[in-house]
Amino acid sequence: MNKTWIVAKHVFLKNLKSPAYYWMLLSPFIFILVGIGIAALVTNSISDNKPSLGVVANRQQVQAIRASLKGQADVRRQDTAAQARKSLSKEHIDAYLTVSSDYAKATLVSNNKSDATIDADTVRQAITNLKVQSAISSLNLTAEQVSSLSSPAVINSRYVSVTNGGTSNDNTNRGVRYAFAQFALVAIFIFLTVYVQMTGSEVGTEKGSRILDSILAAVPARQHFAGKVIAIVSLFIFQLIFYAILAVIAVMLAGPFGYARFLNLIDWSQLGSGYIISTSLITIGAIVIYIILAAVFASMVSRQEDVPQSTSTVMWVAIVPYFLGYAALAAANTPIFKIISFVPFFSQSVMPVRMSVGSATTLDGLVAFGLEVITIAIMLRFASGIYARNALNYDDGKPLAKLLRAFKKRRV
Repeated sequence: MNKTWIVAKHVFLKNLKSPAYYWMLLSPFIFILVGIGIAALVTNSISDNKPSLGVVANRQQVQAIRASLKGQADVRRQDTAAQARKSLSKEHIDAYLTVSSDYAKATLVSNNKSDATIDADTVRQAITNLKVQSAISSLNLTAEQVSSLSSPAVINSRYVSVTNGGTSNDNTNRGVRYAFAQFALVAIFIFLTVYVQMTGSEVGTEKGSRILDSILAAVPARQHFAGKVIAIVSLFIFQLIFYAILAVIAVMLAGPFGYARFLNLIDWSQLGSGYIISTSLITIGAIVIYIILAAVFASMVSRQEDVPQSTSTVMWVAIVPYFLGYAALAAANTPIFKIISFVPFFSQSVMPVRMSVGSATTLDGLVAFGLEVITIAIMLRFASGIYARNALNYDDGKPLAKLLRAFKKRRV
């Protein structure tokens, strides 16, 4: 067996047997479940602790306000403003509201130390609606006229694709893809963070502890480098397959456990297999690129304590496309984002966003992936050479400065 594959197999199986790796696999779901539990507790505590609102108005108005704020506040009638102030000072109510007879003026006074607070915007909207209803009723309109005035305008919206001076209907549900793009931005950045740190630990720890000297006596440096990269990329692909299997199991159990109705709220067909495949390929390509970059920086360390510094440099590079991805959500069609979406190191954040809003096609995504593959081939050639020259170099210095020196020597 080629020594590259021996190294890859060793590193892959070593991490696969590590409890830390399985914690990394399962921790997102644990955090999600904990978050859902906390959200449920907070929601229940809020719903069980509705704010009490005293209203200084006639009985008819109090009933109307009670109906408008049903489920959001416990509305109680107060005869006078003085009585309301007294009730507030004794903490019998959390806030009180004074309303004019035509709903034109209202004053909300709240206790800022109350356990339950009432949203001023919610009260404002309720009073505004009652004011409109009161004005309409004073005009002696028919029920049909009232319904026509109070009903919202109906706006039909659709997208078209403009190509070669013509237009064609675009039936893609941008809401689904837009939400998926936002999720993908966060997921890709988390994957990059995890595997950059893993690469730095794999390469930098061996060199910092001087174990690498013995390893490279038996395995050529270039093959050792390639084996490390293959193993870490394989671990990432294994993680994706693991999540895909969990997703299939979750879908199969949706019916028996009664949560299929929540899955059916989303039209998953709008994502499209082309969009999912191209986004996945671009993500894998980006992970490989950053793994290679992290391995190069980690090979520059001379002590184990320098490993975090080497990986942090790579993460500073990775965080730029992360923020550019969010900027592209608002301006995906601008020329700068069209160009950046094809540039390796950046395409994993910008291209999925452009595809989600219809600014780029699946073919564009595959082209971006092809450019990543070319970049990976070039980086492997140069990075393995830099790794071979610096793997046994224990000179002190910052990883970035040492990398720049390595490039200068190569040019000379």
